[in-house]
Amino acid sequence: MQKKQRATIQNIADIVGVSKTTVSRYLNNKLKYMSAETKSKIEEAIKQTDFRPNRLANSLKTSKSGLIGLVLSDVTAALAPYIIGSVCTVCIKYEKKVIVINSNGDPNNEINLVKDLLDQQVEGILVGSGYNHEFYYTLSREECPIVIMSRINLIENANYGIASIYINHWESTSSVITHLADKGFEKILLVTTPYRDAYSTFSTREKAAISTCKKIFGSENHCEKVIIDQPWLRAFSQRTDLNAYSYDSLSSMLLCHYEKSKKEKTALFVIATSLMGDLICCCYQHNISFDDHFTVAGYDSYQFSRFANDKICVIEQPLMEMGQLATERLMQQIEAGGTLPIQQTVLRCKLTLQ
Repeated sequence: MQKKQRATIQNIADIVGVSKTTVSRYLNNKLKYMSAETKSKIEEAIKQTDFRPNRLANSLKTSKSGLIGLVLSDVTAALAPYIIGSVCTVCIKYEKKVIVINSNGDPNNEINLVKDLLDQQVEGILVGSGYNHEFYYTLSREECPIVIMSRINLIENANYGIASIYINHWESTSSVITHLADKGFEKILLVTTPYRDAYSTFSTREKAAISTCKKIFGSENHCEKVIIDQPWLRAFSQRTDLNAYSYDSLSSMLLCHYEKSKKEKTALFVIATSLMGDLICCCYQHNISFDDHFTVAGYDSYQFSRFANDKICVIEQPLMEMGQLATERLMQQIEAGGTLPIQQTVLRCKLTLQ
């Protein structure tokens, strides 16, 4: 079966009986001096031939590709769809297409991916990854509009001159730890993974929790770290099993501290978002209920909290708001041609304290 040839501007011009320039003016919405009859004929010819403009060729002429780049550390993470969805929603409103790039958490790879996006003539880039100063320094030297979506504040202090929107994890963590202490919990266990660096969200939450415990109790003795190994975080790019960490070690830790809570009121504060859901399910599996002696608190697990009663504390990151706001900010930068003042915006988490 012979494939249908793609219609060209010349084909449309021949059908209507006008020049290629007239058809091009119609496609670029330059209709001021075009008669209603000519517009109607061109529109009908486009429908008949199923004509589709060559966006690449048009972008070379106008310097507008209609493309927006989105770089994320891990597109398979449970929370990634919230960011991707919110970014795409705003881009549709502005008639832009989104190129989603997965960096696999590799800082060196992130720099190369941004350069690849620039080679594709994207109009702007949203970055939801990158936790090192070298990466941000590289971005700051690019003329392309860029907005950082970060869960930590590296940008403001370093003064890179890049617009950023970040989530205040220190405040939300401190609020929950204070709430747990007010409820009479004497032992705060910080459940985390060993795979993080000084700029990661996990490190920020951990420092905030320890600092708050020291402030409330007068020492760090009431705060203890429990590390659960997650091999897929160790070898991010070679990850094959999302449940590769030892579920047995999670269960053993849970049962051990549940028994201890009968003598000392204990709260598990889950720093690693990836562990929160599994920990709640583990409690459900072992018929462990949350009460005034034992509870769990952590980030972003409303989908699992139905297994718990009203004794659980949940911190919800405003990821959709961050994605929408960052994309709107990027569109404003694109339209202003880089003349807008650089803004840093701080978003607060939503707390459900029980």
